[in-house]
Amino acid sequence: MQVTIKPKQAYDMLQDAGVVLGIEKLKQGIRQGVWPWADYIAAESERQDETYIIYAIPFRRWLRARSPYVKPDALDALEVEPLTNDKEAHP
Repeated sequence: MQVTIKPKQAYDMLQDAGVVLGIEKLKQGIRQGVWPWADYIAAESERQDETYIIYAIPFRRWLRARSPYVKPDALDALEVEPLTNDKEAHP
């Protein structure tokens, strides 16, 4: 099971859902902390690559809330309700 996806995969899903956003703007938003479903790790030197971490399930939820054109896929079977505060679950 793949918990994270690469920027190119997210970009392709955005395009399929009708969201017009370039891959560089997607990465820029991740670097700036704009998207709640992604993290960024900067390279420590010129020889290292920067790292983009996109969490698949939160990304799909975010995209589904914004576009009626999201295609169903295997991730849909993984959708679960978020955990509640333990005090709420067990009064």
